[in-house]
Amino acid sequence: MVPLPEAFLRHERVRRFFLRISLLWSLVFFANALISLWMLFNESIGTYLWVRTGLVTALGAAAAAVSVWGFRRCLRHVTGEHAAAPAGAAPAPSAA
Repeated sequence: MVPLPEAFLRHERVRRFFLRISLLWSLVFFANALISLWMLFNESIGTYLWVRTGLVTALGAAAAAVSVWGFRRCLRHVTGEHAAAPAGAAPAPSAA
């Protein structure tokens, strides 16, 4: 969906992030399926529709928040590694 530079995608921390986020979302969908099946077999249709909707929404929102937080954290670490000035380099001029 978003084109990312090859150098960024080859970074070890980025690869770990995408592996972990894939596992997170697979667990979210698996939990969604388990909750849905359990409720479908054990609750009335009215209860199923109301409760499942709220649970799935909350679970998805929590996973989305963790995803965004994790990606921002990953970006901070990756860009911080590349932004670190080499030893002996002059500091960048500041805009005053």
